Amino acid sequence: MKRAGAVMSAVLFLGLGAACSGGDGPLDSGQGAADSGVPEADSGVEEDSGVEADSGVEADAGPPDAGGIDPNAEPYRTVRDRGTPASRIDIVVIGDGYTVDELATVYAAHAGIIADAIFARNMSSSTQPFRDYGEYFNVHRIHLASNESGVDGPGGDKDTALDGIASCDDGIGARCLANVDKVHAAIDAALAGSGITPDWRVLILNTDVKAAAGVLRDPRGDVAVFPGGYGGNATNLARELAMRELAAAFANAAYEYGGAGAYTGTEPDAPNATLDPAGAKWSRWAGYDENRDNISAVGAYEGAQGRDTGIYRPTDASKMGAQTGNATLRFNAVVREALILSFYQAVPLILDHEPNDQPLTDPEVLWLQPIDRDHTTVEWTVGSTVATGQTDVALGVVAWAALNGVGAGTYTVTARVTDPSNWVRVEPRVGMEDSVSWQVTLTR
Repeated sequence: MKRAGAVMSAVLFLGLGAACSGGDGPLDSGQGAADSGVPEADSGVEEDSGVEADSGVEADAGPPDAGGIDPNAEPYRTVRDRGTPASRIDIVVIGDGYTVDELATVYAAHAGIIADAIFARNMSSSTQPFRDYGEYFNVHRIHLASNESGVDGPGGDKDTALDGIASCDDGIGARCLANVDKVHAAIDAALAGSGITPDWRVLILNTDVKAAAGVLRDPRGDVAVFPGGYGGNATNLARELAMRELAAAFANAAYEYGGAGAYTGTEPDAPNATLDPAGAKWSRWAGYDENRDNISAVGAYEGAQGRDTGIYRPTDASKMGAQTGNATLRFNAVVREALILSFYQAVPLILDHEPNDQPLTDPEVLWLQPIDRDHTTVEWTVGSTVATGQTDVALGVVAWAALNGVGAGTYTVTARVTDPSNWVRVEPRVGMEDSVSWQVTLTR
């Protein structure tokens, strides 16, 4: 987990209150085959998120690309900036099969799927939970030029920087996609001296082949891969694949579709796949039904990870499974929960606070800075007394004590910060609760 440094320069309000696995290989231990549906964007807005959608579309934070991009002069660009690297999930995007002339055009548009499209607040519920938690993410776009446009595949072999392949098989069903050593080396070289440490790595292949999606598993950090040109000008098609691979790579979500034969492996460690026909792994969600987009109530449905029998998924359809009809499917409740938990593995809930390394005497105000006020609640306690009604990021300790009859003495003052999202039911809610305490002596 990242650790935030002293990032709060001022308190704005100090009031007293208030090996590779991919989408096509039907491996028992792998992720399964790519689905075959063609999704269309829906118009729904998530009803229980507690966050209103607005009409804004995220804008690229960098200067215009009209003059082209020189990767030697500008090895990377921060295209989404929501906070310091220590306080946000830093997604690092790199592309393969883009010539230097395509970096400012084709590649910039494909990278915008990650930088903008999945976080846009006017987007439908199909991008949840990314849409509501968009302020948790920075995006950095690496500029790497290939000698030829495109990647190896149906159009023949191409001379590219990362050896990208639109569709390949290594003989055991696993997909190659790219040279993972080159991917990591290119990312490290581009970010050298920047102070940016990648949390999530994304590789975009310059192809429209849907099969060019999956996850490069690697001890140095997994890499989510998707085809930037899938669907042509229909950005939502590539966006759907991108989000699915993000969930597979960073929330360890299994692909929720069958393919061939029976599953013969051990219990998957994925949160959304199990050998248990009762689905006890996600029993906390049993019966949960949002009645949206043809996603069934949570239960246990046979078929997952590229196998038709012997393994079960939480819902009949979802973004991790086959896409049907004309709807862009959402993540089901189990995967949505796993994604939110993965967010808090990469960022601290409390970014900064009044120093607490020494006892304090009659402090006028104690303060803290949560990662985000839209998703967090704050509760203060003074000794064993809950400071009822004090839910702001600052507590006027002396004034509160005087108003509430708390006399002179030494107390432990604690601020507890929680993301109370009803999209998470698992216990413990790791990373979604944190607290900070001070030893305070009151003399008046």
